[in-house]
Amino acid sequence: CANCKTLEHTVLNTETISQLLASEGVVPMKVDITGNNPVGNAKLNELGRKTIPLLAVFRPDGEVEWKNDFYTVQNVVNAVESARAKPQAAAR
Repeated sequence: CANCKTLEHTVLNTETISQLLASEGVVPMKVDITGNNPVGNAKLNELGRKTIPLLAVFRPDGEVEWKNDFYTVQNVVNAVESARAKPQAAAR
């Protein structure tokens, strides 16, 4: 969608975010719901959102630190830094 492409270009593909996503302890994932992807739609449902694009940042323990359908470079940096600051849960 146009909103997805705009945010990819103006936020996710910037040097700052590219470096952040390539750094240790960060695992970027992209889910494309084009063509009614059932796995992608299930993830949106799991996150309690229907709007796209959606960016979710998870803590090391798997809990959602932050999610939004509009974001800036600074939002992403802040969310990842905040998630990194949380202690990892003990192995289950």
